[in-house]
Amino acid sequence: MLVPNCEGVQDFSLFLFREHDSPMNDLNRLSAISMAQQVPEKQISPVELIEAHLAQIERLNPKLNAFVHLDADRARHDARAAEAAVMKGEALGPLHGVPISIKSSIDLASGKRSVNYEGTCGRCATPSTTIKT
Repeated sequence: MLVPNCEGVQDFSLFLFREHDSPMNDLNRLSAISMAQQVPEKQISPVELIEAHLAQIERLNPKLNAFVHLDADRARHDARAAEAAVMKGEALGPLHGVPISIKSSIDLASGKRSVNYEGTCGRCATPSTTIKT
């Protein structure tokens, strides 16, 4: 992995968090398992999680260039829907409310591929790929 502007950093996680410690960063440090356990218990909200992750992406992506396409509006919409389901006591999946990123080689109806895999670069998917959790 190439990471600009962090020469000499022994622990990459320290690079991610050393300059910007805040309560929002605490949410970014949680494991997916911890997030998945706390969301249904209403200890943390999907909206809080997505806002913390989007803030970190905004702060770090100019240096890392890790995200080719970021649909923050859809992420926020989905987080609000996930939170509403929690509050209504609906049946929840195992990763309900946990932010995820989708590799750019996966077909999503909302975007174009940025990876040229067998001549598919720039192709828009018709149906989204089903991702099982």
